[in-house]
Amino acid sequence: MFEIDIEALQAEFDRIVASFGTPSDSFVEDTERWIEDNSIILQELNGGGGGLEKVFLTVTTFEDQNDGGDRNGLSLRDAILRAKADPSKEYVINLPAGVYELSIQGNEDSLFPSDNPNLPGEVDDIVARTGDLDVETRVTIVGVGSGSTTINGTALGDRIFDVREGGLLSLSGVTIEDGIAENALDENGSSGGGIRINTGASAIINNSIIKNNSTAINTDTDNNNGGGIANFGDTEIINSIISGNLSGDDAGGIYNEGTLNIRNSTIAGNFANAAAVEVIEAGGGGLYTFGGTVQILNSTISGNITGDAGGGILSQDATVSIINSTITNNSSQIGSGITVLGANNPLLLQNSIVAGNLDSSDIEGFFTENSSYNLIGDGNGIILDGFNNNIVGDIVNPLDPLLGDLQDNGGYTPTHLPLRGSPVINAGNNEIASSQVGNSDQRGYARIIGGTVDIGSTESGATPRSALNNPIYRFQNTEIPGTYLYVGEEERQSILNNYPKFEEEGFAFSVATQPGDGLIPIYRFQNTQIQGTYLYVGQEERQSILQSFPQFREEGLAFYAFGANANQADSLYRFQNDNLPGTYLFVGQNERQSILQNYSNFSEEGIAFEAAF
Repeated sequence: MFEIDIEALQAEFDRIVASFGTPSDSFVEDTERWIEDNSIILQELNGGGGGLEKVFLTVTTFEDQNDGGDRNGLSLRDAILRAKADPSKEYVINLPAGVYELSIQGNEDSLFPSDNPNLPGEVDDIVARTGDLDVETRVTIVGVGSGSTTINGTALGDRIFDVREGGLLSLSGVTIEDGIAENALDENGSSGGGIRINTGASAIINNSIIKNNSTAINTDTDNNNGGGIANFGDTEIINSIISGNLSGDDAGGIYNEGTLNIRNSTIAGNFANAAAVEVIEAGGGGLYTFGGTVQILNSTISGNITGDAGGGILSQDATVSIINSTITNNSSQIGSGITVLGANNPLLLQNSIVAGNLDSSDIEGFFTENSSYNLIGDGNGIILDGFNNNIVGDIVNPLDPLLGDLQDNGGYTPTHLPLRGSPVINAGNNEIASSQVGNSDQRGYARIIGGTVDIGSTESGATPRSALNNPIYRFQNTEIPGTYLYVGEEERQSILNNYPKFEEEGFAFSVATQPGDGLIPIYRFQNTQIQGTYLYVGQEERQSILQSFPQFREEGLAFYAFGANANQADSLYRFQNDNLPGTYLFVGQNERQSILQNYSNFSEEGIAFEAAF
């Protein structure tokens, strides 16, 4: 049997977590989704609409209340109850900094299966008001940051969120901790210690931490899978950390039977069936997918443990692709990095590191013939050295990828950075990286340095400024001369093809499209009193506009840049057109001097942010 020293493992996990650093407390949303869903131009291009009407709420008490009102303060549960009662709208719930301790117990899943669509109204009401937070409509929860806003389930005796059929939970800037999923009657069992996404439901987890959650151990209930997250629907995880979760069955970090996309995230220090017993018999320490579809891009799987197969990842009869990712320091009896069960569903592995895993070969099972440009410590005779440009060792001579410790190397999640002389440096395939992961590594830094992409999730030699590699173009509204719009490549093409009133003036500056070390989100507003005119601001000014200037309508996150006076890039100065108050121009130093000398109708307002020219 495979015996584990639990105390030693916990000490090692505590060390890893301590090295993570604190993720940025910026409010982060997925750039492409925000612009596509909220851009006035793209809404017009797609025939109008713009989705459900949004209702904005701010939670005002840390207490767990369930009266559905705000007379004694609006709790998080109250806000979700409001959303449940009004399914025709999308509710955006602002969660200020602090710890929100859920305490109204119920564990309704042991009495009323969550997949029963015909619960009597009074029973359905009880289900919603007790135990885990049931999301049945479109709910967006925005915290100050994963280092500042926490939802804690210690006193609840239940998981934190249960996203039900038809529900969409969008979570940003929040830590989810100390949930536990115990006995349940429904088909998904006691799965998902932190969050469960049911069939027909969806979740977007962004810039968040899911940690120290667990599922039941040694019970008669099946499917005690997914200590942190169990996904039976559609889930996207971006710029997030899944760590320190425990499963009583399989999948210490994440269990999947649906569609799962993981990008720029770290799954570390999770344990499958690693509590209360010293002999572990479970699979998928970090991730276990049973059927379903999984895509992992620019991510790190490290320090996860199980006693059976797939210390990092266990894939069984699933469609899985892993691109530019790092899988190391995981432990299991079989295939300690990746184990693939099911010859009809081989795993696609490209530009990735699977090396430095413990107690067994790095890979086991079935991989596609076009798995390429990987570094594998011990290929176990499955992927051969030199074939498809793979760099592969064996049990006698395993390859050392020469990686640093899992730590804060910049960006929002901990990573392993290639050390000097690492064989992964400049050993990947640029076309694969560009088409699959884009211009940035896991940290948000430049993806290609030195002409050729590195194998793995991070790029050696990349700096914070190198993240500013996405061009922004300037258009002037010819119907309102002296007013301007700044857009990226995709929106630029839409404007050129469909909006002749906007005249392109050329390249303006370069920004980042993903969060990175020191970068701040820049939001776009349209002045509804002067249609087709726009303003770009950081988080602090954004809050002021939302509260005090209703004529400006927010269109979402435009891009990432450095803040004013960060001294990391080139300053962009903001001018207001005095002939059209509420319209703005953003320029660099050279154009700034020309405006100051020749255009008295533009008033300088100072440095807006820093970008690259």
